[in-house]
Amino acid sequence: MMLSPLEQAMQSWLTVLRSSGQMCWEVFFLVKHFIDIADMMKTVMSNEKVAFTGHRSIPFATINVLRQRISDCVENLYLSGKTEYLCGMALGFDLLCAEVVLSLKKRFPDIRLICVLPYRAQSEMWNAMQRARHSLILDKADEVIVLSEEYFHGCFLRRNDYMLKICSTVVAYYDGKLQGGTYYTFKKARENRLRLINLYSS
Repeated sequence: MMLSPLEQAMQSWLTVLRSSGQMCWEVFFLVKHFIDIADMMKTVMSNEKVAFTGHRSIPFATINVLRQRISDCVENLYLSGKTEYLCGMALGFDLLCAEVVLSLKKRFPDIRLICVLPYRAQSEMWNAMQRARHSLILDKADEVIVLSEEYFHGCFLRRNDYMLKICSTVVAYYDGKLQGGTYYTFKKARENRLRLINLYSS
């Protein structure tokens, strides 16, 4: 694991203190305390993931506008320190978000797309073009998490719950209707006091 400049300096200081034969234990534990804090902050930052949730159906005339909104939103989140993006890989908003994250890699090489599949053969019932699009995104993703080998009732909600547990921000495309998986995820994100960004515009 690559150390930050601060951590490298602290490690060097500890090495000098050990080799000098005049170890000051108060200094040693103070330095170690700062290293532990740096490790803790790194862990906290690693949990600052962003999850996407949205409807499968998007009016064709609004796709380009929505794509730009997603791009602007992700760029702002990235510049605020969020580099990891969770995508449930459903048709519609999910795949659009995944493609936007991948396109931003040209400008932000360390941005990461994490695809979370509810079950391995998620796209088996899709048409050929949809399956090819899904497969291409998976091939380019930084990480693919498969939650189940087989389909089971409730697997899509389980995927949504999994993403909500490990993210701090949810970017949504939610029309406000009180039904469906996007409503479920939006509602749970609000209950969990996660940051919510809704890109839907009627």
